[in-house]
Order: sequence, then C-alpha cells, then structure tokens
Amino acid sequence: MVLLLPLTAGVIAGMRTMLAPTTVAWAITPGPWAWGLTVLALGEFAVDLHPKTPHRTDFGPFVARLVSGGVSGGLIGAASGRLAPAIAAGAIGALVSTVGAHALRLRLARAFGRDWPAALIEDGVALTLAVVVWQGLAR
Repeated sequence: MVLLLPLTAGVIAGMRTMLAPTTVAWAITPGPWAWGLTVLALGEFAVDLHPKTPHRTDFGPFVARLVSGGVSGGLIGAASGRLAPAIAAGAIGALVSTVGAHALRLRLARAFGRDWPAALIEDGVALTLAVVVWQGLAR
C-alpha cells in the first residue's frame, strides 16, 4: 500500500510527463518551483494536441516519462524512507502507462475519427489521478 501513490504518480507521468512532478510539488512543498512546473504542465497539455508532437513512445519522450515517474515516485517515497522502491514503482507505473495509454488513445482516436477527443479523455483521466495522488499526500 505504501507504494501505491508512487506507482500512481508514475502512471500519471506516462500520460502527461510534467503533471506527475507538478502534482507532487504542490502536495509536498508548494512554492515558486511548483508554479514553474505548473507552467510546464499546462504547456504540455497544449502541445499534446499538436499533430507534429512526437509520440510518447519515441525514445526521448519515453525516457522523459520514465524519469518523471521515477523522480515523482522518489519524492513521495523519500518521506517514508522507501526511496529506492518508490523510484522503481514510479518508473514502472510510467512504463506501463506510457505504452498502455498510448495504445488506448490510438484506439479511441480511431473510434472518434480524430485525436482530440481521445486526448481530452486522457487528460481527464490524468487529472483525476493527479487529484487522487494530491489528496493521498495531503493526509
């Protein structure tokens, strides 16, 4: 149960790279750096809708999501003294979500006949999970 929040943060990172560290930042120590991460997360939401944005399964975006999940998980786990397992849980969550959410989004986009409705659904899922992590950390 202790690793559920880091794993969930990783799942968020697999969907939206910057949303996971932004969520953790606001929950743990809000401040100027949380605002900076928020700007990056909002930019990612906008850029994600652009047709020339690289696929999350391309090497660079894939690695960024793994790092984001691992760092976000690690920040959560550091407080409980479970840094290494939390980093691993975050990275695993990001790995599974990067591949799984990509496949699901492609299926949804085909069903809708265009990508943006699928992207908005994915955004909603990612934001919902972010609220869950934020609430879990706020306790």
